[in-house]
Amino acid sequence: MKRLLGFILIVIITVAVAIGTFAIRKYIANPGDGHAGPANLTLSVSSTPDASVYLNGVFRGLTPIEINELHAGMHALRLDRDGYQPYQQAVNLEASQKLEISLAVSPKCSLTVNSTPDGALVFLDGTQHGRTPYKFDDLKAGEHYLKLVKTNYFPATRTLVLVEEEPQEANFELKNRFVQAYRSALEENPYNLAAYNDLGEQLYVLGRYEEAAQVYVQGLIAASPPFKENITSRNDADRRQLLKEPRNKVKHPDKKFEEALNQAVFAAMREGSKADCLLDDFKQALPRGRYPEEAVQAMDRLLEKNPGDIDLVISLIPFYNQLNANTRLLELFDVVMGSVETEFDKQMSFAELVLGILDKDMNYLLLEKLEGYLARIEPSEKSAYQSAYFKYISGWLAFVKNNPSEGILLWQEAIEQQGNVHIADNWRLALVEHYQKVENFAAAAKILYTILESPNRNSPSYRKAQQIERKLPKKYQKDYR
Repeated sequence: MKRLLGFILIVIITVAVAIGTFAIRKYIANPGDGHAGPANLTLSVSSTPDASVYLNGVFRGLTPIEINELHAGMHALRLDRDGYQPYQQAVNLEASQKLEISLAVSPKCSLTVNSTPDGALVFLDGTQHGRTPYKFDDLKAGEHYLKLVKTNYFPATRTLVLVEEEPQEANFELKNRFVQAYRSALEENPYNLAAYNDLGEQLYVLGRYEEAAQVYVQGLIAASPPFKENITSRNDADRRQLLKEPRNKVKHPDKKFEEALNQAVFAAMREGSKADCLLDDFKQALPRGRYPEEAVQAMDRLLEKNPGDIDLVISLIPFYNQLNANTRLLELFDVVMGSVETEFDKQMSFAELVLGILDKDMNYLLLEKLEGYLARIEPSEKSAYQSAYFKYISGWLAFVKNNPSEGILLWQEAIEQQGNVHIADNWRLALVEHYQKVENFAAAAKILYTILESPNRNSPSYRKAQQIERKLPKKYQKDYR
């Protein structure tokens, strides 16, 4: 009996729950006005254009549509369609109704997508559209996810919030995978010369000339002694490439890189960098330079940043002469003379430097300065070395002043008086080169073979004599081996 009563109780509870659930669902679907009543009303909805219909939050279908078995009372109606503003209305249903609704077009948002470089694929909210530069004219307001993809570049992404009737631009600077890798290599080791070469080349190919020029200049500074890390043979090869590669590129008809490189060199000099490789590149730039004033300003600033560096002053004097900066040139000449007035060897070395300048490019103001300078030098009567060296310089000055007979006589005396064989041989070679210029090949050969027939065949002067001998006319050559 107890089991039967338990079973009957379970059945009653199950039926009650089912009825209650059905009633709740019916009420949610047709809440009406909260009063009981028959569900016998119909709501007919049509729209222009067709749209999705939601009644009391439940999707019912697409317009045109009839929704039957509704209770009287308030109902929440909503219509949705892409590109149109959502339509919402509270409908007080007392009898069956027909609604005709016109949807308003949503305001459009425009978006222009640019990238450097261009040609990147544009994905908006996961859908591919085209390549940059690309313009969207009919986007919905709100949040959008933008992604750009290009070969050899890292993908770039951005989340945008578009506002109605406010045109927007999204600009991307794409990062090249190779450029990034080389920059990372330089961050790890700022003296990695191969990375400077590779990065400069990559930026040049990409047309990013100013960046390429700056990288090459940084590399030239890193390649200059004193080295802060051991330089391997591989790095020596990289160093040689770094010295020639930038100037090879300026030969290209497009002068943009040449201008960028010159400006980068000037900027480094103005900052006070006197790196050997940098000044060597500056020297190469002068014959092609279209910026003489900027070059002089860069050198002036470099000297200001390195006060008292006489070696730097001496190294820059030929550049000032080449740029015809005579006032500055003569000022620096006085600076050097004042610094070396008690050191005979340095006096003579500086005189040689100036004579070398005058040999290539006569400057009468500088010549006058040099003559006055030499007139104040008195070699020691007790030193045959000083006497010979001064005669050699005086002979060279005679050649510069177009008095070759006096120059030859002084050089011959200097050679006979010089006790150092290597120095004497170098002076002999200078005399040989003079005889070649005036095509006195017999005199040139006579002096040349005094060097070639000497027992010391490992000296630089001997090797240079070999090179000169090959250029002599055949009838003046002889077997000296």
